[in-house]
Amino acid sequence: MNVSKQRLAFIPLMLLAMTQQLVLSQTKGVIADKATHQPIPYVSVYTKSGDNVFGEMSNEQGQFTVDFPFQTLFFSHINYQKIELTKENLRDTVFLTPTSVLISEIVVRSSEPTWIPRILNEVVKQKNKNYQNTEKQFAYNYESYTLGDSSGYAFKSKGNLLVPKLSGNPQYYIDARNNIIKYKDKTAGVDFTNLKTMLYADFMTYFNAKFIKNNTFKQNPLFQSSSPYLVQLRFNDKKDLANEGYVVIDTLNKVVVESAHNTDTGYNIKNNTTLFSKVMSPKLGIKYTLWITKSHTKYSKQGGSYYIAESTYKFSLRKTIKNKKTDAQYFTTIESKVSLNNQPVKTTKMIALIKPFNAITFYTKKMQSNEAALNKVPVSSEKF
Repeated sequence: MNVSKQRLAFIPLMLLAMTQQLVLSQTKGVIADKATHQPIPYVSVYTKSGDNVFGEMSNEQGQFTVDFPFQTLFFSHINYQKIELTKENLRDTVFLTPTSVLISEIVVRSSEPTWIPRILNEVVKQKNKNYQNTEKQFAYNYESYTLGDSSGYAFKSKGNLLVPKLSGNPQYYIDARNNIIKYKDKTAGVDFTNLKTMLYADFMTYFNAKFIKNNTFKQNPLFQSSSPYLVQLRFNDKKDLANEGYVVIDTLNKVVVESAHNTDTGYNIKNNTTLFSKVMSPKLGIKYTLWITKSHTKYSKQGGSYYIAESTYKFSLRKTIKNKKTDAQYFTTIESKVSLNNQPVKTTKMIALIKPFNAITFYTKKMQSNEAALNKVPVSSEKF
């Protein structure tokens, strides 16, 4: 009996020691922009141990907590140069170098001048004339990177892309000539999902009179450009201010030369989940605590028309699943980028690039055949 009591008394002490050890093993810090010293949200923080990947993501204030063992930490964000730091070199604040100039959050004007909707509607009026007004082939470079709590995946692809006319029902075609998968083993397949998203859900595909009517536009007076005809207009959804972004407009040629669009958790839950998911998620104890998307695109003139020159897409999701014992938290972050240039190589056969799954109600046999052909493109495998 005394032995049993001693064992029972030892268990809480052991649990306390384990908890203290876990707390002591945690590494905390803040990730900031090297130029502005502003915190950077949604940065991927991860380490590699053999075939395993352990990851975390910084929160809205740029703060991160690592509670897994590591010798080296990798810090990755689509708008910043990727870095790696050993445990000895890690400090309380990690600075990342931006790869491009980010927009200012300060907007002075409080009302929308009358010239703004006028110029925006001119852009829409001439959209079919100025954007993808003819079918054109480009060389493309696409890469996509996915990090979860305990997994890592990267995919790179180069080849030719046939860009259709923007009007009507556009259909892209691809010749994926050089493909590399990075994963823990050779079981992973190709992933063109976000390439489809960046092409078929490009900002200019839904930039129309309705979009102008549903958003408020304000000029950013801090925007700087070597051209006197370029202006940056910040926009916000009139019903949801967190659905926001900006456009850079060439007021002389009446075209958008750059765009950015961001959506937050509330907007995505409301607009990007199915009715089934909305009903079943609470019953299964699933709660989305973070769900953001960010897209950024630059357009360039090729011949007599504007085409996508470069596009990036970032998706970050964090969810909690409740169960009887404890709440489990999971996160996924995806970063993708595609660039097009006007130097395609000779191609003999191209595969139809079907629209993203969430944009199609029904997959025909032909669509399924195209997807099967795309999944069979030659690939080489590397360790993540």
